[in-house]
Amino acid sequence: MSVHRGVGEMKFYFSGVESKAELAMLREAEVSRLLLDPTQLAKLHGELDGFRLSLDSGAYRLFKQNRARNLAGYAETVERWQRHYEFDFVTALDDMEDPLRSYRDWLDLETMVGGTLPVWHYTGNPFANPANYLIRSSEAGIGKLVPHLFTKADKSDKTKCRELVESLCEQYPQRLRLFGACDLPLLNAVKDTALSADSSFWIRGRRRGAGFYINSKTGQLCEAAPWLMKKLAPDYPEIADLLEMNGRQRSIANARMLEQYFNMGVKRDLG
Repeated sequence: MSVHRGVGEMKFYFSGVESKAELAMLREAEVSRLLLDPTQLAKLHGELDGFRLSLDSGAYRLFKQNRARNLAGYAETVERWQRHYEFDFVTALDDMEDPLRSYRDWLDLETMVGGTLPVWHYTGNPFANPANYLIRSSEAGIGKLVPHLFTKADKSDKTKCRELVESLCEQYPQRLRLFGACDLPLLNAVKDTALSADSSFWIRGRRRGAGFYINSKTGQLCEAAPWLMKKLAPDYPEIADLLEMNGRQRSIANARMLEQYFNMGVKRDLG
């Protein structure tokens, strides 16, 4: 299969970077874009030369740790880090349980520090329509995707989520950023309509042994568990190479594949 440049308008940001060791893996993979929350940024400050950065609010971390949100404190955090870095975008401090409060808090945050990205949650809530944000903002995020897209999510729920997000990206091309988009079928579907996406699933190579490869029949980026890689290896030399790698090496290979496929537009001709 020969290689050429594809359209690939969507840009992919690598998230979930919790240590300098994981950052070193991404640097070895030669990735270009990172999405970091304030806690991660504090850990990695001084080690980020050469990366394009975006700032996540850390709302999910606060939610998991049952910690209170502080809008004024977050505004100060944004202003402090903006003195050190030029971010591609900065997310608003969303409420993981209340879409309406997220919207109101975004409007309040805009009076403190302008230009933040509002985040709509995939929740099924009647208010849950990104159009409410796009009336006032040129871009919006779609969050709370992980519970509906992760490996063990209900298949019907996963399909519903994929179809809705794909439809929204088609309706609002190059205006939506997807957070926690840990699903290659969805990323393949929106690679020319979403503005950006992020995920930490590149690390599955180390945690689960999974590997990423380009399907020779569809040209799409796919994920394979170790048992499937063994089955596919005779027809895919790159998968045979993945099977020879340890978990760290496989995660680096996954990250390199994501970078090349989405951020560099490298595709493979079929046949």
